[in-house]
Amino acid sequence: MEEEIGNLFSATSPGRMEEEIDNFTATKANKVAQPLVEDEVDPDLNLVKGRGGSLLREKMIESVSKKHIVIVDESKLVNYVGGSKLAMPVEVIPFCWNHSLNRLVSLFDYAGCVGELRKVAEKAYVTDNGNYIIDLYFEKDIGDLNEAGDAILRLPSVVG
Repeated sequence: MEEEIGNLFSATSPGRMEEEIDNFTATKANKVAQPLVEDEVDPDLNLVKGRGGSLLREKMIESVSKKHIVIVDESKLVNYVGGSKLAMPVEVIPFCWNHSLNRLVSLFDYAGCVGELRKVAEKAYVTDNGNYIIDLYFEKDIGDLNEAGDAILRLPSVVG
C-alpha cells in the first residue's frame, strides 16, 4: 500500500478535511499545504475556486497534477456558476485595480454583476503572490463559461 501512494500529494483547504488528510498522509506520503476550496459545483462540474485567496497557486497545482480530484458535499451544488450568491474571485495585479474592477463589472453587466475589492481589516487583501482579489457577485447566470473565462483573461491586469 505504501508503494502505491508514495507519490501522493495532498492540497486541501484549512480545517477538518486538512486534519484528516494530514493523519493519512503524514507517514505515508508527502504533503503540500495549499488552500484549495471548491465552493461551488454546477451540473457540468464547473468549479468556483479560490475563495480562500490562492487562485494562482491553485491553478498552478492543478496544472501540474496528473489527476484533479474534487470532493464536495451536496451543499456545494448549484444550478449555475455564481448560483450560491457567494463571490467569484478574480486575481489582479495591484496597479490600476480599480480600472480592473470596473472592466470586470462591465463585462457581466447583463448578469447583474457587482464587484468589490476584497478587504481584510479595511485594507486590500494581498494574495500569497502580492496580488489583489476582486470579488464578483451575480444576480443571474453568466452564460457560456468558456466565453466568460476568455473575456476575463483578456484583461491585461488579470493574473491567469
